[in-house]
Amino acid sequence: MRKEEGQPPLSEDEWPSATTEFTTTFFADHAIRKITEGFNSGNILREGEAVW
Repeated sequence: MRKEEGQPPLSEDEWPSATTEFTTTFFADHAIRKITEGFNSGNILREGEAVW
């Protein structure tokens, strides 16, 4: 993007550095949300699927 705007690339000092670890389980989060919703409504899910 910087190159397209005519700006020089970032130097080593300008690159952002990670300060914390970030882990996500996007698909598992979706399934767990459905299971939790069922549990909270009193409907224990034995099987099923969650689709977008």
